[in-house]
Amino acid sequence: MKIKNKLIFLLIFILVIGLDLYLKDFAKSHFSMFEHTVGPLSFFVRSNQGFIGGSFSSLPVEIIRVISSAFGALLTICFFMIQNYLPSGLFVLRLGVLLFYTGIVGNLIEKVLWKRVTDFISISFTTDAGVFFNFADVVQVLGILLVIIFVILKSEEIFFRNDQRTKLWINKEQVQVLKVFQALNFSFFFLTWISARVFLVEMIRLQTISVSYQTKYAFDFMFLCLYIICSLLLTLVVQVETHRIYGPVVNLKNFINRLMTQNLEETPNQITLRKNDKMKDLIELSREIKSLIKKD
Repeated sequence: MKIKNKLIFLLIFILVIGLDLYLKDFAKSHFSMFEHTVGPLSFFVRSNQGFIGGSFSSLPVEIIRVISSAFGALLTICFFMIQNYLPSGLFVLRLGVLLFYTGIVGNLIEKVLWKRVTDFISISFTTDAGVFFNFADVVQVLGILLVIIFVILKSEEIFFRNDQRTKLWINKEQVQVLKVFQALNFSFFFLTWISARVFLVEMIRLQTISVSYQTKYAFDFMFLCLYIICSLLLTLVVQVETHRIYGPVVNLKNFINRLMTQNLEETPNQITLRKNDKMKDLIELSREIKSLIKKD
């Protein structure tokens, strides 16, 4: 991604986060006591101590903060990975991902710092209570819509590019590399889970916090979800990066086989690599190999 676009995205991130925090503070100052209604929209402050739709609101504050912080860290890793591995260009798609990420971060910041998320907008077309949300939620929905629209209209730019390799794995060594990284990933998560679990049990024993069995299960479930997500992300990264390394090697091997079995005039003068492939010096090596074979 170009430096100019990076600066634009950074500015958008800062502006959205700042505006979200300002609007929440404004709502708490003006809509805490009285409800203001404009058509189907109602403005009234309601604190959400849980997650989506108030789920898990009964969990202790400490656990919610841990879950929010862990989810925020994982989400940040996912965001930068997506931005890094998306094909060059695709500004609208990248913007959609940014808005979705920024909206979630806006709510997580308030969750970690003030233990709750402030919802102050409600929409309802009946006399029943409507759906409560805030500015950060609107930004998330806008980001999702941009992503969906772009994927529908421009899917060939993402999934059907001319430089894509057709095989998931082109060399068995790639799988061996994946096994090593997944073993390290499992070891890290297992040791982290054991340490965190012992710490949680000790806090319960010392009555530092009071939690139920459901809370401990939620804690374990959080770790399991994080492990699964990280394993999938690691698989994707290994697959992409090893393709960029083994792909040129396999390409050179096939090029040499063609030189040995076909008429030299019918073979290209060099191998062709993708834009993000590593080992670009193999292009020059392929030219030298063909020149040597011609001399013979």
